Amino acid sequence: MEKFAHYMVDQLKFKLTPGQTLYNISKGSDRYVLYKMGPIISVSHGMGIPSLSILIHEILKLLQHAGCDPSEVVFFRLGTSGGLGLDAGTVVISEAAVDGILRSYMEIPTLGLIIQHPAKLDDALNKELLQISEEIGCKSELGKTMCTYDFYEGNCRIRK
Repeated sequence: MEKFAHYMVDQLKFKLTPGQTLYNISKGSDRYVLYKMGPIISVSHGMGIPSLSILIHEILKLLQHAGCDPSEVVFFRLGTSGGLGLDAGTVVISEAAVDGILRSYMEIPTLGLIIQHPAKLDDALNKELLQISEEIGCKSELGKTMCTYDFYEGNCRIRK
């Protein structure tokens, strides 16, 4: 994560003030690794929906206290994904996200009710990412990605 933070500073040409360094803001906690570079916050949340859900809620609360307009915040997640019919190493840019039974929302039980959170993705950002990947020669495709509550069985990584 630290290498990624330095990479982002270099790529985006951020100027650190004299004496300023990049450091893990959440050091001392085993919860996350978190770096802030200019307007970018880079966080490693570990694996799975529960840790991602906690992270998103806590980051949004921090941004709210910082006076940020939530409608101007873009969440950009990098992570592992299996692929069907793709060459190994192909980067999939999610044009749609589905759950374990191929629905485009996640269900969360809350106080006896099932709350459905739609999986909305930014088409303009996807097109921009695809264009950038073509420019730099990165093998990428738009495609659906699946998010489940289980890494192996829920994502068809185990077969009997």
